[in-house]
Amino acid sequence: MPSLLRMYCRGGMVVGPLLFVWTLIPIGDVSVNGKQVSRSEFWASGAGLTAAILAFMVAAGCWGLAARSLRSRWLLVLCPVVPLVPVVIVSPRLLGASPSVTLVVSALTAALLYFCLFRLRSVLHYLETEA
Repeated sequence: MPSLLRMYCRGGMVVGPLLFVWTLIPIGDVSVNGKQVSRSEFWASGAGLTAAILAFMVAAGCWGLAARSLRSRWLLVLCPVVPLVPVVIVSPRLLGASPSVTLVVSALTAALLYFCLFRLRSVLHYLETEA
């Protein structure tokens, strides 16, 4: 596995599940856009669902990539975009002052991830060879 990809995967394999569990366990208050909110507000605003989806996608994508699953790359590519869907539906104000900039940055991040995971020779070589 290429060294940068290995570092990214290891982080996602640890932090993703921890963040997912943290979103589900009601311990303390949460800060959203610098404002303290309760857990119920966190989930009602759509931020809780967004964080849970993001954490799940990162964890599943990284574990799948470590297992050389070709399809898991799509979870990582869609990771910056898919969690924004509930926010746009439930509470667009969470995207900040300029939602269009947030959406463009998310799309550009997804495009960069696509290039890295689907076009770089070192990643393709890693995925195509047996362990």
